[in-house]
Amino acid sequence: MKGTSLLVIVFCLWHPGAHSDAALPLLDQGNATYDPNTGLEWLDLSFTAGKSYNEVVNGWGGFTTDQGYRFAHRSDIAALFQHAGQRDNDSQANRLAAGQALVLLGTTLPEANQRRSWMLYDPASEPSLSSTHVPSAVFGVGEIGGGTSGDQGFFLLPGLVPLRDYASPEIGSALVRVVPEPKSWVLFVSASGLLAFWSRRKQQVA
Repeated sequence: MKGTSLLVIVFCLWHPGAHSDAALPLLDQGNATYDPNTGLEWLDLSFTAGKSYNEVVNGWGGFTTDQGYRFAHRSDIAALFQHAGQRDNDSQANRLAAGQALVLLGTTLPEANQRRSWMLYDPASEPSLSSTHVPSAVFGVGEIGGGTSGDQGFFLLPGLVPLRDYASPEIGSALVRVVPEPKSWVLFVSASGLLAFWSRRKQQVA
């Protein structure tokens, strides 16, 4: 009983959401990016760039029908941007954060003076839109105009609002799925093994 209690205490003390306000870093998983703060895995934008919302939601590529992905909600993207390092009114910090996000999630529009990624997300999470449109978010680095000079970093939500059947190689789909938290499971398995070791040792002593 004591061993089980200790296991629970250790797991709760370690769990990243228990005592830390700082976001854990996003993790590169090859074809996807894992956010340990939310448990969401984000498919790289390169897989859906050039496909419309209607194509993807209706099963193109099997992502939303066979592989467990769904379109991200507005709140999912807002959280992703924060965990990626978005900082209000700090263009230098945003430049570094947005540049790293482009590396992780993919760049849909590389240009000489600007690199950015557009991604479509769930229109139900923007209820003010008409039924024919789908919202998108954008992030990137470069000269963004608007009276602000220099190389800036930016995270904008929403960005473009194209028609649901509009397709462009500059726009991908923000697809996410829930996956088990790797570090939590590693700790749980390790702690379980330690508990089993203690139990065997206690039996041997007895």
